[in-house]
Amino acid sequence: ERLIARCRAAENPRLIAWGIIGAWQSEDAGLRKRGSEALDSLLGGDRETTVLPGLEALRKVRTAGYTESLYKLLEHPSPRVQRRCLEALAALEGAEIQGLEPALERVYLSHDHHVRVACVHCYALLDSIPRNRLCLIALNDDHPDVVKAAVATLCQGNEDVDAPLSRWLCDEAAARPRAQEVALDYLKSRGLLPHLLPVVADRGEVGRGRVVRLGPELDVDGLTRLRI
Repeated sequence: ERLIARCRAAENPRLIAWGIIGAWQSEDAGLRKRGSEALDSLLGGDRETTVLPGLEALRKVRTAGYTESLYKLLEHPSPRVQRRCLEALAALEGAEIQGLEPALERVYLSHDHHVRVACVHCYALLDSIPRNRLCLIALNDDHPDVVKAAVATLCQGNEDVDAPLSRWLCDEAAARPRAQEVALDYLKSRGLLPHLLPVVADRGEVGRGRVVRLGPELDVDGLTRLRI
C-alpha cells in the first residue's frame, strides 16, 4: 500500500499510472477512490505525455465507468492518443457501452490508418447489424491493414458473417478488387476459407472464379454441391 501511495504521489505520469493500477487491484475502497481521482487527473491532462499513461492504466483496469472520458479523448488531435483510447475501449469487451456506434463512425474518418485499424477492432463491441455495416465499409479501405482488421472483426464470433462477406467478395461493382484480394489472402492465411468457400462458390461465375484463383486444386463443383 505504501508503494502504491508513493507511485501515485510521483511526478512521473508513468509511475502514477502504475500506482493507479495497484490501487484498482486493492480491496481497500479508500485506496481505489484515490486511484480513481489520480486517473481522472491523468486523463484530463493537457499533454500527450500525461494522457497516454492514463489510457494505459485504464486499459489494464478495464472499467466501463470512463466511457465519457474516452469519447472526449477520441477527439484529441494526437493519433497516438486516439489509438490508445480505442485500445482502452476494445478492452471493455462484454461491457454495455452507450453511444459507441456514432463515436466510432466519427473516429474512422481519421487520416491515420493505425487509428482506423484500432477503430475497426472496436466494431467487435457492437451488435451484429451495426458491426456488419461498418465492417463492410472498412473492407473497401485504401490500406490493407484496415481491410484485414475488418475481415478479422467480421469473423470474430459472428455467425452471420457468411452472407455479407461472400456477397462483398463477389461484388465487382461496389468493392475494390485490391481489397478483395487482400481479404481473400488474409482468410486463406488464417485457415478461415474452408467454411466460406462453398458460400462464395455458390455466387455464380464470379464466385467460382474467386475459388479457382485461390487454388486450381480445389474442386469448385464439389464445393457447390456441399451447399445442396
